[in-house]
Amino acid sequence: MYFTRFDVKSVSGVPGVIFALGSCGAATLKLHGPVGLHGFLGAIRSFVRRKYPQLQSIEITGPSKDQSAERDFDESIQYDTWGEGSERIDQHALILPIALGVGVEASSDHSVEPQCCNLCEKNAPRKHIQDMSAEVSSSTVSTNASQRPSNQVGRRLENESDEHEQVREWLVQYYTEKVPAKLPYIDVVLNRYRGRYGDLKSQLCAKQLDRRWMEKFYAEFQPDKLVHIDRVLRQFSGREDTLKGMLLKNSLCYVVQLQYAPYPVVWIIDCRTSDHIFDLERKFSVTAASSYCEAHLPSLVVHLSPAHVQAQPRYKQWMTNLSLSTSRPEQLVFDGTALQSVAQGVFSYAFVSSAKVASPCRRQVVKHIEGCEAEAHVAQSKLQFCLLHPKNMQLGFNYERTGKLIVLGTGSAAPSKLRASSGIYLELSGTNAADVESMLVDCGEGTYGQLWRQFGDEVAERIGGLRCIWISHNHADHHCGLVRVLYEFWYFHMRRKDGNSSHSLVVVAPQSVLSYVESWLPQFLRNDSDYQLIRLATCETFNNPRHPLRCQLLAEISYAVTSITSVRVFHCYDSYGLVLTLQGGKKLVYSGDTKPCNDLVLAGMGAELLVHEATFDDSMEQDAKMKKHSTVGQALDIAQRMRARQVILTHFSQRYPALPPPVLDSSERSSIDPATVLCAYDGFVHPMPF
Repeated sequence: MYFTRFDVKSVSGVPGVIFALGSCGAATLKLHGPVGLHGFLGAIRSFVRRKYPQLQSIEITGPSKDQSAERDFDESIQYDTWGEGSERIDQHALILPIALGVGVEASSDHSVEPQCCNLCEKNAPRKHIQDMSAEVSSSTVSTNASQRPSNQVGRRLENESDEHEQVREWLVQYYTEKVPAKLPYIDVVLNRYRGRYGDLKSQLCAKQLDRRWMEKFYAEFQPDKLVHIDRVLRQFSGREDTLKGMLLKNSLCYVVQLQYAPYPVVWIIDCRTSDHIFDLERKFSVTAASSYCEAHLPSLVVHLSPAHVQAQPRYKQWMTNLSLSTSRPEQLVFDGTALQSVAQGVFSYAFVSSAKVASPCRRQVVKHIEGCEAEAHVAQSKLQFCLLHPKNMQLGFNYERTGKLIVLGTGSAAPSKLRASSGIYLELSGTNAADVESMLVDCGEGTYGQLWRQFGDEVAERIGGLRCIWISHNHADHHCGLVRVLYEFWYFHMRRKDGNSSHSLVVVAPQSVLSYVESWLPQFLRNDSDYQLIRLATCETFNNPRHPLRCQLLAEISYAVTSITSVRVFHCYDSYGLVLTLQGGKKLVYSGDTKPCNDLVLAGMGAELLVHEATFDDSMEQDAKMKKHSTVGQALDIAQRMRARQVILTHFSQRYPALPPPVLDSSERSSIDPATVLCAYDGFVHPMPF
C-alpha cells in the first residue's frame, strides 16, 4: 500500500484492510508513506492483533533527515526508511517518491535550468563497484582538501570566484535595510549557503508571509497559537519561507513506471495546498525544462489533489500543459461533487458526458475542467485503464454499466410523513450522463416530488430520459402521480430548441388507468407530434410479442432489458406483477399488490432480485387475506419458492410508521437466509442486477 499523505481520511481504513487480508491468508503487508506511518501502526496494534499479515512500515524521508532515532515503536512491526527521490524496483514496476515542498517563486535573476530526465537516470546501467569506490575515495580527498581553518569561516577561498564577494555585498545591503540585527552573522550565513547562493537569495526575497494566511492556518489547525502570531512573525522575519515549510508538511507524489513494454509511466499527484503548486510545476513539468524526457512522459495522471487546489488557475494551467504535451496523457480526478461512487455506483450523480461511444457498457464519464483546455475522467467504481498497450491501441477507460433501482415510496394506501406512495425508478443505462434512460414502475401520488428529492435540479433531465412507465393496477396509491410525470416529460421535450424528441415514452397499464390518462392528455398535448411523444398500451396487449410498441421499445433498450412481461396476480380486477428479463438472462420481478400468487412464482423462477409487497406482519394474516395483500412471512415464502437470490420488501401498512413489520422471525420460519432479505425505505437504492 502506498500513501501520499498521513491523515484521518487516508489511513482510517487500514485496520479493515489488515483484517481482510488476515482472513484471506496474506503473509505480509508493506505500507509505504510519509513520516508518522510507523507510529500509527504501533498505535492500532492494541486492537489490530494479528499474527498475519506481518506488517512492515516504510517511511519516506527527506534526504537530510536524521534517521538514527526513528525506530522507537512496536518491535513486532518491521521498519524501514525510503529516501525521497530514490527508486524501488521489482519485477512489475519502478516507483519513485517525489515530495512537493512549499514553493518559493524564483527571482527575476534566477532562472530554472533544464534538468536531465529522472527516469533516464534511474534506468541507467549501474556503475561497477570499483568505479564507485574510486569516486568515493576521490570525493573524500577533495573534502579533506577543502577543509578550512576556523578563521576563514565565511571568507572567500582562493579557488572561489568573485560571486562570493558579490553576494556578500548584496547581503550586507539587504541586512542593513531589512534586518540590521543580523549584520554580525553575515559570515556564518555565507558559510552555511556556500555554493548555494541562489537558494539564499530565494529565501530572503520570498514574499512576506501574509498575516491573514497565518490566522487562517492557526484557526484551522492550532487555535491555541493564535495569540502568538505577532511573536512568531517577528521571530521568523526574513525567513517566512522557512516558517511555511515548518507549518506545511510536504506533499508526496509518486512516479510509477511499469516494467513491461511499452513501459508506460503513471504520475500520482497529491498537491495538498496552493503553496505546493510552484514545486509541482517545477518537478512535474512537461515544458522544455522538464524533469522527464519525451519517452518518459506519463500515459496517465491521477489527481488526488483537493478540489480547492484543482480550482487554482496555476493548477488548471498545469493540467492544460499536460493535455497539450506530446504524450497527451489521460487525466483522472476524484470529484465527489460530480460523482459519488458507492455500492457499485448506485449513489453516483449524473452529469453531462462529452464522450460518446456505441456500446452503453463503455461510455466514458468525462468532466470538462472549467478555466482550462483539459478534460479529465471522474473516478468511479470498476474503472479500468489499459496501460500495457501501445498508445494507438489503448481502449481508454472501461466502464461497466452500474444502473440502479431507487425505491421512491414504500407506503400503502395513503402517503404518510415517512412513507410516500408506491413508486420505483429503474436506471437502465447507467451512463451518468444527463439523459439517463430509465423506467418507472408504479407512479403513486407525489412521485414527481420524490424524484425531485432524489435528483434535485436534474429531475427534468431524468424524467426526459424515461422510456417506459409500467403501472400494476388501478389503485390511487399506484398511479395518481402518473399524469404529473407525463406532463413534465412533455414539457421537457417541448423546451428543446427543435421541439422534437429522439424517443417516445411508452405507458403500459391496465385499461382503467389508461382511460383516466386519456382524459387528461388533451389538457397539454396540442398536436399529432405531441401525441407521438406519449404512447399507451394495456398490460395484456403489450405482452403480445408482435405488438409494435413492444418491438420498438425492446429494440431501443435491448442493451439493458430483453423482455417485459406482465403477470396477472390476485388483488383487484386487472392487477399485474412485472417480470423484467435483463441483458444476460437475469430476472427482476416486481409483485405489485397481491396475495401469494403461483403464476408469479412460475414466471419469475430463478429471479436475481424480487421486489415483493409485505403490507402486514404475520399476526395479521386474516387481514391480509381479506384485503388481498401479503404478510412478511408470505412474501418470504414466495421468494423461497421462486428461488430468488435476493428479496426487497416494500409496500408497508401505515400502521408501521417508522419501522417495517418484524422480519427476523418470519425469515426463521421460512428458512430463508436473513442476509438475502432487505427492507426498503423511501430513497432506498440498490444496484440493478445486470
